[in-house]
Amino acid sequence: PGHKRHLPCRSSRRDVLKYLSIPTVATATVQLQTLKAAEASNLPKSNGADLSKTGTVETLVPIIDMMQRLVATRERLSSASNAKSVDGHVSKGVLQQISIILEPIPLHDEVAFKKIFDAYSDPVSYKQKFMDSNAFLVYYSKGFDGPGRPSIESGDVPVQVLQYGERNDCWTALDEFAAEFKYAWDKGSGDIELQDMLNPLSRCIQAFENYTALAPVTYVEEATRLLVKSSS
Repeated sequence: PGHKRHLPCRSSRRDVLKYLSIPTVATATVQLQTLKAAEASNLPKSNGADLSKTGTVETLVPIIDMMQRLVATRERLSSASNAKSVDGHVSKGVLQQISIILEPIPLHDEVAFKKIFDAYSDPVSYKQKFMDSNAFLVYYSKGFDGPGRPSIESGDVPVQVLQYGERNDCWTALDEFAAEFKYAWDKGSGDIELQDMLNPLSRCIQAFENYTALAPVTYVEEATRLLVKSSS
């Protein structure tokens, strides 16, 4: 027969209840650890970005520049006359052109890439920091902030959270594209098909567009104008 769980003899009511509650306490501990880990991942880790000019046109310019370069890369790859041979592979000449276009983008440096975004993005607010450091309390109290007061979790999703998500999506897709591009460059253009690069590149551009859509339209227009001016 298997092992059975026996209650201690001559136990008081309190002892019995305490004994029976042990699994619940253990479960709660695991839940707390899991919840804290999940909540902590919602806040971006410091990467050394200069946060003195967040939310300005000046720090938005490099992001718009990267997006324009990625769009130009997609156009180059999609060009039937330059990017594809009869079997759908990418020519070495096009890869060389793309390498020049993408040179200013840190394709293989995640920290450097994300620093560019964080220099513009909204900083983490006091409320977000409080909710993160008190995740267990906020979760089990359902955001209770006092009688007659709205839940601390109420309100719109902070712009910083949206920016953080799109920034991460940009990097994930860019990293996949960069791996395909490097493979094509190292192994030969005939070993990779066009769509293997176009698919992650298009996802990356979409994430860039989602990110810049969070900025004021006038900022995006001004940043674009400055880029045109600097290239002329």
